Amino acid sequence: MLDFRLDEEQKMLTEAISRYANERVRKVYRDAEEDGQIPDEVVQAGWEIGVLPTAIPEDYGGFGEYSAVTGVLAMEAFAWGDLAITLKLMVPNLVAIPVMLSGTDAQKTDLLPSFCGETMPRMTAALTEPRIQFSPYKLATTAVSDGDGYVLNGTKTVVPLANEAELILVYANEDGQTQGFLVPANAE
Repeated sequence: MLDFRLDEEQKMLTEAISRYANERVRKVYRDAEEDGQIPDEVVQAGWEIGVLPTAIPEDYGGFGEYSAVTGVLAMEAFAWGDLAITLKLMVPNLVAIPVMLSGTDAQKTDLLPSFCGETMPRMTAALTEPRIQFSPYKLATTAVSDGDGYVLNGTKTVVPLANEAELILVYANEDGQTQGFLVPANAE
């Protein structure tokens, strides 16, 4: 039988996030929505709670406690404050979790420590394409090997915080398989 009671760490984490949501986020979310800008200090305070570093392995500066359940509990507690602010805080997960689970050793060494730092890394992912019946397994965006790198060709939509990103995990079709490519945001 499954036990759905929270462990002590989950309780502490959700309580800390709930305090943040109540004391910081609920006070600014309406103004942030109207201004189209989330105050940097609110984002920084949310990042400092350290939800993502709990999932990152210890070898890369995290706590090595990856748990989908804990992640959902954290998102729920954050979202009580405001969904848009929650999404901004969770966007780095779109890069960190795939790199952690499927990245090369070099990618893990290069990127994972940045998710454990004091400031939120400016990274996002581009998966969704602007078409009816979109499927992540049948991407129209293509990747073709070209010497030392790849040429990506296609259109993505709904790329969260793309205008702020320094690195984008772009998903593309390479020979019938969906693959992820880490692309500097200023690449042409």
